[in-house]
Amino acid sequence: MQRNLRHARKGGMKGNGRIGKTAKVGIAVLICAAVISYLLTACNKPKEKTKKSVKPTETIISTDPKEKALKSSVSDEKKKTSTDIKKPKKSETEPTEEKEIETTPTEEFLLETDNVDYNYHGQPLHLSDSQRIELSHLIMGEAGGEGFEGCCLLAQCVRDAMVYRGYDTIEEVISGMSYNGYKYDTNKDVEDAINYIFENGNSAVQHRILVMYASDLCEGEWHETQNFVYQHNAVRFFDMWE
Repeated sequence: MQRNLRHARKGGMKGNGRIGKTAKVGIAVLICAAVISYLLTACNKPKEKTKKSVKPTETIISTDPKEKALKSSVSDEKKKTSTDIKKPKKSETEPTEEKEIETTPTEEFLLETDNVDYNYHGQPLHLSDSQRIELSHLIMGEAGGEGFEGCCLLAQCVRDAMVYRGYDTIEEVISGMSYNGYKYDTNKDVEDAINYIFENGNSAVQHRILVMYASDLCEGEWHETQNFVYQHNAVRFFDMWE
């Protein structure tokens, strides 16, 4: 009987061991199937897009005038480009040279003549006080009664002789050009004629005149062989042929 019990225990124990192993295998299979099912469900489930919340930007209005001016200047600087920058004008970068304008005094010719030399121009010829006195006595003696125009014609004769004949003094003109009228006196016409011809550089006529004669006092045969220019009253004025 004891033998049967032992044999029965051994057989029962063996049977229970087989049943336990089978149960464990089944449980493991179920667990694996559940895990696989979960994984497949998780992979096939569409992902929900997460929406990012965008916070609205807050605009802060500044009331500080200094800050506004600063922002305005910064924005203006940003707007400027290389094309906006204008090149300075030449006048702004380089100093302008002031040109000297040469002015010529206005030249006057007192009387009109048919014999005009357009290349002739008068010129000032300043005299010393003593030379001016000599000249006034010469003009007074030769043309003191001929008025302002007659005095200017005689004054031009003297000046042209000094300029074109090379006389340096009034005394040389008197001697070289054979003047014989001389009075120790003067008048307004004489003084005005000296200023007009010698000081201001004007002329009685636009032509050189060197010699003259009074046609009511002498014949003037030699004078008439020269280049006639102008006649004032009875006095005839000539240029000399070279």
